[in-house]
Amino acid sequence: MAGIRHLYGACYSLGSQKRLFPVPIILVLTGFATFMSGIILSFKPLVFGAAAIWAGALWCLFLSPGQHLLVQAASAVFGYLLPGYLLNHQMRESNVPRP
Repeated sequence: MAGIRHLYGACYSLGSQKRLFPVPIILVLTGFATFMSGIILSFKPLVFGAAAIWAGALWCLFLSPGQHLLVQAASAVFGYLLPGYLLNHQMRESNVPRP
């Protein structure tokens, strides 16, 4: 867990030193983690959510830095919230007892 925090911190420091904006880098890393979660859980909406996050990272390359946070918010909705709600619904529909 500490390694992930260091990786995100390195992205922010790289952005401040080289005048690169960290949002596309953060979205690529977040998309990779979401993709791996989708593969491990065998849950396709997480894989599609990762693709949405990666698409947001590509989209950020063509936008001004002021618009990056809007794309990051939209990527969070389509990459995290929608797959999370679907996963919660699937768990509630199954007969697995909740802790």
